[in-house]
Amino acid sequence: MEIREAEFHGRIRNAREKMNERGYEALVAYSMTRDCFPGNVMYLANYVGVVEERTMVVITASDAILLSDQSWCSEKMKAWSPIPSRADPRLARTLTEVLQSSNVRKGKIGVAGWNIFPTPIYLGVKKDLPGLEFEETNILMELRAIKGPNEIALMKEACRITDLAFEEAMKTAQEGKTEYDIIAAGEYVIRSSGAELSWQHEVGSGAKRNALLGPLPTTKKVENGEIVMVDMGASYKGYHADITRLKPVGKVTKDQRDAFAVELQAVDEAVAATRPGANGSDVYKAACKPILESKYSKYEGWGAAGHGNGLDQHEWPFIDSETDFRLAPGMIFCLEPFLAPPQLGLIRLEDMVLVTETGKEVLTKFPRELW
Repeated sequence: MEIREAEFHGRIRNAREKMNERGYEALVAYSMTRDCFPGNVMYLANYVGVVEERTMVVITASDAILLSDQSWCSEKMKAWSPIPSRADPRLARTLTEVLQSSNVRKGKIGVAGWNIFPTPIYLGVKKDLPGLEFEETNILMELRAIKGPNEIALMKEACRITDLAFEEAMKTAQEGKTEYDIIAAGEYVIRSSGAELSWQHEVGSGAKRNALLGPLPTTKKVENGEIVMVDMGASYKGYHADITRLKPVGKVTKDQRDAFAVELQAVDEAVAATRPGANGSDVYKAACKPILESKYSKYEGWGAAGHGNGLDQHEWPFIDSETDFRLAPGMIFCLEPFLAPPQLGLIRLEDMVLVTETGKEVLTKFPRELW
């Protein structure tokens, strides 16, 4: 279960076809470290940066090359990358030389990862090659949104491991246990299963802690009558899983139960609306409907109902109030509508769903209802 070298070369060919369609002389796919949008370079070159490394893949009509600004990583690059590589701390100069060697001195260059593309590199290349026009491109967003069979297999394994991790975390979520105890139980399973942590995992116990979007674990102990929220996922060979669950500890109030029932229905409706050909807005509206029709209508979440997942833990397509795209087989989403009544904190569930040829498949199997 891995991405083979031929598949990476196929991805570069697909990127080159889209470049030609859009009139690009070159495509620059930019990434930083494992924890900062690594997906573009991982997708094309099977490589992830470390520490403060900046990396990119440059594709022209004739060449594709992996670049890094950390010269000490040159041997690692050669060992992992299926395409040629070059490491030099003078990244702007290196990029300029690569473009010149492919006879790219003017015209349009598409940049995937434009929102994190360093200004000094842009200015350095423009100084030497003023005839180039840089622009943001969604080429890789489009390609990465449709997962191939090997990618789907890797993400299913990430989900399987995450399900096992939640089993241990939720067993640990008892009165008197700390938030650190809970998350450590789940993270031990992830590590011992041969996976990595998808991000800094989140756990909150009680309304005050749950009201924080993304609470990191603390030494706070779980008290009777609190809801414990855990948001956690495994990363398996670079591909992520992402699940959120709620567990009540001790006596459950009517308000807690009512809010959970609305949230559960919102996720159920979002899953039911997920199918090939549906507009992303259909999924968003389906997820919001139970919340907006409930007594918690004014506490509907952030105007979003989910996000794509893959080599980046959050990636396009996003299912939100601005959504306008068609779901296609091979897309994988984390569906997570939520409500946030102040007396309860965030009430949030999350599942991963694969769009199939005939409908959908829920990849995360750990029970949603722990009440």
